[in-house]
Amino acid sequence: MPKQPQTAYKIPVYLTQERRCFYANIKVKLPLSCSESLFEEVYGVMDVVDRYYNSYTRGSYIDQINENAGDWVEVDDYCIWLLEELKQFSALFDGVYDITAMPLLKLWGFYNKNQQITPSEIALKDVLQKVNYNQIEIKGNSVKIAKGQEIITGSFLKSFAVDLAIDFLRELGITDALINAGGSSMSVLNNEIHPCWKVNIPSVNEEKEQRQIQLANTSFSYSAMSNNYKLIQGEKHSHIINAITGNPSNIQQVVVVAKSCFESDVLATALYATGNEYEKYIPILEELNASGFVVDANGVETAFGNPLKEEV
Repeated sequence: MPKQPQTAYKIPVYLTQERRCFYANIKVKLPLSCSESLFEEVYGVMDVVDRYYNSYTRGSYIDQINENAGDWVEVDDYCIWLLEELKQFSALFDGVYDITAMPLLKLWGFYNKNQQITPSEIALKDVLQKVNYNQIEIKGNSVKIAKGQEIITGSFLKSFAVDLAIDFLRELGITDALINAGGSSMSVLNNEIHPCWKVNIPSVNEEKEQRQIQLANTSFSYSAMSNNYKLIQGEKHSHIINAITGNPSNIQQVVVVAKSCFESDVLATALYATGNEYEKYIPILEELNASGFVVDANGVETAFGNPLKEEV
Protein backbone atom coordinates (compact mmCIF):
# COMPACT_ATOMS: atom_id res chain seq x y z
CA MET A 1 0.00 0.00 0.00
CA PRO A 2 1.46 3.40 -0.95
CA LYS A 3 2.38 5.73 1.89
CA GLN A 4 0.15 8.71 2.58
CA PRO A 5 1.87 11.98 1.55
CA GLN A 6 3.53 13.70 4.49
CA THR A 7 1.90 17.01 3.54
CA ALA A 8 -1.48 15.53 4.48
CA TYR A 9 -0.51 15.80 8.13
CA LYS A 10 -0.06 19.58 7.76
CA ILE A 11 -3.65 20.25 6.76
CA PRO A 12 -5.00 22.50 9.55
CA VAL A 13 -7.79 21.07 11.70
CA TYR A 14 -9.86 23.29 13.99
CA LEU A 15 -12.10 23.29 17.00
CA THR A 16 -15.20 25.39 16.28
CA GLN A 17 -17.86 26.93 18.48
CA GLU A 18 -20.68 29.36 17.75
CA ARG A 19 -22.55 31.40 20.34
CA ARG A 20 -25.04 34.24 20.37
CA CYS A 21 -23.66 37.65 21.34
CA PHE A 22 -24.41 41.24 20.23
CA TYR A 23 -27.61 39.87 18.63
CA ALA A 24 -25.43 37.93 16.18
CA ASN A 25 -23.95 34.46 15.87
CA ILE A 26 -20.25 34.70 16.75
CA LYS A 27 -18.18 31.80 15.39
CA VAL A 28 -14.69 31.06 16.71
CA LYS A 29 -12.21 28.65 15.12
CA LEU A 30 -9.11 27.58 17.04
CA PRO A 31 -6.33 25.11 16.22
CA LEU A 32 -7.01 21.51 17.30
CA SER A 33 -4.07 21.76 19.69
CA CYS A 34 -6.00 24.25 21.84
CA SER A 35 -8.00 23.25 24.87
CA GLU A 36 -11.81 23.40 24.62
CA SER A 37 -11.73 25.55 27.74
CA LEU A 38 -10.11 28.36 25.72
CA PHE A 39 -13.49 29.05 24.09
CA GLU A 40 -14.83 30.15 27.48
CA GLU A 41 -12.05 32.72 27.77
CA VAL A 42 -12.43 34.01 24.20
CA TYR A 43 -16.19 34.41 24.49
CA GLY A 44 -15.64 35.82 27.98
CA VAL A 45 -13.62 38.69 26.50
CA MET A 46 -16.48 39.51 24.13
CA ASP A 47 -19.12 39.10 26.84
CA VAL A 48 -17.38 41.80 28.91
CA VAL A 49 -17.58 44.21 25.96
CA ASP A 50 -21.26 43.34 25.52
CA ARG A 51 -21.95 43.95 29.21
CA TYR A 52 -20.13 47.27 29.62
CA TYR A 53 -20.44 49.06 26.27
CA ASN A 54 -23.48 47.78 24.36
CA SER A 55 -26.16 50.45 24.00
CA TYR A 56 -28.77 47.66 24.19
CA THR A 57 -27.47 46.31 27.52
CA ARG A 58 -29.17 47.81 30.54
CA GLY A 59 -26.67 49.48 32.85
CA SER A 60 -23.80 49.57 30.37
CA TYR A 61 -21.77 52.76 30.12
CA ILE A 62 -23.43 53.69 26.82
CA ASP A 63 -26.87 52.92 28.24
CA GLN A 64 -26.13 55.17 31.21
CA ILE A 65 -25.03 57.98 28.87
CA ASN A 66 -28.27 57.61 26.89
CA GLU A 67 -30.46 57.41 29.99
CA ASN A 68 -28.84 60.52 31.46
CA ALA A 69 -28.73 62.62 28.28
CA GLY A 70 -27.95 66.19 29.27
CA ASP A 71 -25.95 65.16 32.33
CA TRP A 72 -22.37 63.98 32.86
CA VAL A 73 -21.73 60.24 33.27
CA GLU A 74 -18.53 58.68 34.60
CA VAL A 75 -17.13 55.96 32.31
CA ASP A 76 -13.90 53.97 31.90
CA ASP A 77 -10.89 54.45 29.61
CA TYR A 78 -12.12 52.00 26.95
CA CYS A 79 -15.38 53.92 26.61
CA ILE A 80 -13.51 57.20 26.25
CA TRP A 81 -11.21 55.70 23.62
CA LEU A 82 -14.16 54.37 21.62
CA LEU A 83 -16.05 57.66 21.65
CA GLU A 84 -13.01 59.73 20.72
CA GLU A 85 -12.14 57.39 17.84
CA LEU A 86 -15.72 57.39 16.56
CA LYS A 87 -15.92 61.18 16.68
CA GLN A 88 -12.80 61.31 14.51
CA PHE A 89 -14.32 58.93 11.97
CA SER A 90 -17.49 61.03 11.91
CA ALA A 91 -15.41 64.11 11.16
CA LEU A 92 -13.61 62.32 8.31
CA PHE A 93 -16.99 61.54 6.75
CA ASP A 94 -18.45 65.02 7.33
CA GLY A 95 -21.00 63.73 9.82
CA VAL A 96 -22.62 61.34 7.35
CA TYR A 97 -21.58 58.58 9.76
CA ASP A 98 -22.79 59.43 13.26
CA ILE A 99 -23.30 57.16 16.28
CA THR A 100 -26.00 59.51 17.62
CA ALA A 101 -28.27 58.46 14.72
CA MET A 102 -30.57 56.26 16.84
CA PRO A 103 -33.44 58.83 16.67
CA LEU A 104 -33.34 58.49 12.87
CA LEU A 105 -33.61 54.70 13.03
CA LYS A 106 -36.61 55.03 15.31
CA LEU A 107 -38.18 57.65 13.03
CA TRP A 108 -37.89 55.27 10.06
CA GLY A 109 -39.64 52.55 12.04
CA PHE A 110 -36.79 50.11 12.59
CA TYR A 111 -38.10 49.60 16.10
CA ASN A 112 -41.78 49.66 15.11
CA LYS A 113 -42.90 46.78 12.90
CA ASN A 114 -46.29 48.37 12.35
CA GLN A 115 -45.00 51.61 10.83
CA GLN A 116 -45.85 51.66 7.13
CA ILE A 117 -45.20 55.27 6.11
CA THR A 118 -41.99 57.14 5.35
CA PRO A 119 -41.17 60.11 7.58
CA SER A 120 -42.32 63.56 6.52
CA GLU A 121 -39.81 66.30 5.76
CA ILE A 122 -40.96 68.15 8.88
CA ALA A 123 -40.37 65.06 11.05
CA LEU A 124 -36.95 64.49 9.48
CA LYS A 125 -35.92 68.10 10.07
CA ASP A 126 -36.99 67.88 13.71
CA VAL A 127 -35.14 64.61 14.41
CA LEU A 128 -31.98 65.69 12.58
CA GLN A 129 -31.51 68.38 15.22
CA LYS A 130 -30.86 65.56 17.71
CA VAL A 131 -28.20 63.90 15.55
CA ASN A 132 -24.80 65.50 15.95
CA TYR A 133 -21.62 63.71 17.06
CA ASN A 134 -20.11 67.09 18.03
CA GLN A 135 -22.54 67.20 20.94
CA ILE A 136 -20.83 64.20 22.53
CA GLU A 137 -18.82 66.03 25.18
CA ILE A 138 -15.82 64.39 26.85
CA LYS A 139 -14.09 65.76 29.93
CA GLY A 140 -11.57 63.43 31.53
CA ASN A 141 -13.51 60.21 32.14
CA SER A 142 -16.91 61.91 32.01
CA VAL A 143 -19.23 61.96 29.00
CA LYS A 144 -22.34 63.97 28.24
CA ILE A 145 -24.69 64.02 25.25
CA ALA A 146 -27.40 66.57 24.57
CA LYS A 147 -30.96 66.00 25.73
CA GLY A 148 -32.90 64.01 23.15
CA GLN A 149 -29.75 62.36 21.81
CA GLU A 150 -29.08 58.63 21.85
CA ILE A 151 -25.95 56.68 20.93
CA ILE A 152 -26.20 53.39 19.04
CA THR A 153 -23.31 50.90 19.07
CA GLY A 154 -24.35 48.54 16.26
CA SER A 155 -21.81 49.82 13.73
CA PHE A 156 -18.70 49.11 15.78
CA LEU A 157 -19.09 47.26 19.08
CA LYS A 158 -19.08 43.60 18.06
CA SER A 159 -16.03 44.30 15.89
CA PHE A 160 -14.28 46.03 18.79
CA ALA A 161 -14.98 42.89 20.83
CA VAL A 162 -13.51 40.73 18.05
CA ASP A 163 -10.32 42.83 18.11
CA LEU A 164 -9.93 42.37 21.85
CA ALA A 165 -10.48 38.62 21.52
CA ILE A 166 -7.92 38.40 18.71
CA ASP A 167 -5.43 40.37 20.81
CA PHE A 168 -6.03 37.92 23.65
CA LEU A 169 -5.23 34.99 21.34
CA ARG A 170 -2.08 36.70 20.08
CA GLU A 171 -0.90 37.19 23.65
CA LEU A 172 -1.27 33.43 24.17
CA GLY A 173 0.95 32.81 21.15
CA ILE A 174 -1.83 31.51 18.90
CA THR A 175 -1.04 32.26 15.25
CA ASP A 176 -3.94 30.59 13.43
CA ALA A 177 -7.55 31.45 14.28
CA LEU A 178 -10.76 33.03 12.99
CA ILE A 179 -13.52 35.01 14.70
CA ASN A 180 -16.58 35.63 12.54
CA ALA A 181 -19.14 38.09 13.90
CA GLY A 182 -22.37 37.26 12.14
CA GLY A 183 -20.78 37.05 8.69
CA SER A 184 -20.59 40.84 8.42
CA SER A 185 -17.27 41.25 10.22
CA MET A 186 -14.36 38.97 10.97
CA SER A 187 -10.72 38.94 11.91
CA VAL A 188 -8.17 36.21 11.16
CA LEU A 189 -4.73 35.05 12.25
CA ASN A 190 -2.46 33.06 9.95
CA ASN A 191 0.90 31.34 9.95
CA GLU A 192 3.15 29.50 7.46
CA ILE A 193 1.21 26.24 7.73
CA HIS A 194 -2.11 27.99 7.06
CA PRO A 195 -1.26 31.15 5.06
CA CYS A 196 -4.82 32.40 4.49
CA TRP A 197 -8.52 31.99 5.17
CA LYS A 198 -11.03 31.88 2.32
CA VAL A 199 -14.09 34.06 2.84
CA ASN A 200 -17.29 34.05 0.80
CA ILE A 201 -18.89 37.36 -0.19
CA PRO A 202 -22.56 37.17 -1.24
CA SER A 203 -23.35 38.57 -4.66
CA VAL A 204 -25.91 41.38 -4.94
CA ASN A 205 -26.62 40.15 -8.46
CA GLU A 206 -28.73 36.98 -8.50
CA GLU A 207 -27.18 36.01 -11.83
CA LYS A 208 -23.66 35.98 -10.40
CA GLU A 209 -22.18 33.47 -8.00
CA GLN A 210 -20.76 34.59 -4.66
CA ARG A 211 -17.15 35.68 -4.61
CA GLN A 212 -14.38 34.23 -2.50
CA ILE A 213 -11.44 36.26 -1.25
CA GLN A 214 -8.32 35.36 0.72
CA LEU A 215 -7.59 36.98 4.07
CA ALA A 216 -4.37 36.74 6.06
CA ASN A 217 -3.70 38.43 9.41
CA THR A 218 -6.27 41.12 8.72
CA SER A 219 -9.92 42.06 9.22
CA PHE A 220 -12.94 42.19 6.95
CA SER A 221 -16.35 43.87 7.13
CA TYR A 222 -19.36 43.81 4.85
CA SER A 223 -22.30 46.22 4.68
CA ALA A 224 -25.39 45.59 2.57
CA MET A 225 -29.13 45.80 2.78
CA SER A 226 -29.46 41.97 2.84
CA ASN A 227 -32.11 41.08 5.44
CA ASN A 228 -31.72 44.21 7.54
CA TYR A 229 -34.11 46.67 5.98
CA LYS A 230 -37.48 48.29 6.53
CA LEU A 231 -40.18 47.42 4.02
CA ILE A 232 -42.61 50.32 3.53
CA GLN A 233 -45.31 50.01 0.88
CA GLY A 234 -43.27 47.44 -1.02
CA GLU A 235 -40.03 49.47 -1.02
CA LYS A 236 -36.93 48.38 0.90
CA HIS A 237 -35.13 50.99 3.00
CA SER A 238 -31.64 50.25 4.32
CA HIS A 239 -30.89 50.27 8.05
CA ILE A 240 -27.79 52.39 7.34
CA ILE A 241 -28.88 56.02 7.24
CA ASN A 242 -27.08 59.13 6.05
CA ALA A 243 -26.98 61.22 9.22
CA ILE A 244 -26.88 64.49 7.25
CA THR A 245 -29.87 63.93 4.97
CA GLY A 246 -31.72 61.62 7.35
CA ASN A 247 -32.43 59.16 4.52
CA PRO A 248 -31.40 55.51 4.14
CA SER A 249 -28.52 54.87 1.74
CA ASN A 250 -29.25 53.29 -1.64
CA ILE A 251 -25.84 51.61 -2.06
CA GLN A 252 -26.09 47.88 -2.65
CA GLN A 253 -22.88 46.63 -1.05
CA VAL A 254 -19.61 47.73 0.57
CA VAL A 255 -16.67 45.44 1.39
CA VAL A 256 -13.70 46.70 3.41
CA VAL A 257 -10.48 44.96 4.45
CA ALA A 258 -8.50 46.87 7.10
CA LYS A 259 -5.94 46.41 9.86
CA SER A 260 -8.54 46.00 12.63
CA CYS A 261 -12.08 44.70 12.75
CA PHE A 262 -13.22 47.90 14.48
CA GLU A 263 -11.80 49.99 11.66
CA SER A 264 -13.14 47.82 8.84
CA ASP A 265 -16.64 47.82 10.37
CA VAL A 266 -16.77 51.59 10.90
CA LEU A 267 -15.35 52.30 7.45
CA ALA A 268 -17.77 49.91 5.72
CA THR A 269 -20.73 51.48 7.52
CA ALA A 270 -19.54 55.04 6.92
CA LEU A 271 -18.85 54.51 3.22
CA TYR A 272 -22.22 52.79 2.79
CA ALA A 273 -23.96 55.73 4.47
CA THR A 274 -22.50 58.21 1.97
CA GLY A 275 -24.78 56.84 -0.76
CA ASN A 276 -24.39 58.54 -4.13
CA GLU A 277 -21.38 60.53 -2.88
CA TYR A 278 -19.26 57.47 -2.02
CA GLU A 279 -16.55 58.31 -4.60
CA LYS A 280 -15.74 61.49 -2.68
CA TYR A 281 -14.77 59.44 0.38
CA ILE A 282 -12.82 56.58 -1.17
CA PRO A 283 -9.49 58.50 -0.82
CA ILE A 284 -10.05 58.48 2.95
CA LEU A 285 -10.12 54.69 3.01
CA GLU A 286 -7.05 54.50 0.81
CA GLU A 287 -5.16 56.88 3.12
CA LEU A 288 -5.99 54.49 5.96
CA ASN A 289 -4.60 51.57 3.87
CA ALA A 290 -8.04 49.97 3.59
CA SER A 291 -9.02 47.96 0.51
CA GLY A 292 -12.27 46.71 -0.94
CA PHE A 293 -15.06 47.71 -3.27
CA VAL A 294 -18.44 49.42 -3.51
CA VAL A 295 -21.46 48.33 -5.54
CA ASP A 296 -23.64 51.42 -6.02
CA ALA A 297 -27.39 51.72 -6.53
CA ASN A 298 -27.02 50.99 -10.25
CA GLY A 299 -24.89 47.90 -9.73
CA VAL A 300 -21.65 49.62 -10.76
CA GLU A 301 -18.64 48.31 -8.85
CA THR A 302 -15.76 50.54 -7.80
CA ALA A 303 -12.64 49.03 -6.24
CA PHE A 304 -10.22 50.89 -3.99
CA GLY A 305 -6.91 50.24 -2.28
CA ASN A 306 -4.84 47.13 -2.99
CA PRO A 307 -6.68 44.55 -5.13
CA LEU A 308 -8.35 41.83 -3.07
CA LYS A 309 -6.90 38.39 -3.67
CA GLU A 310 -9.77 36.39 -5.11
CA GLU A 311 -10.18 32.66 -5.65
CA VAL A 312 -10.87 31.73 -9.28
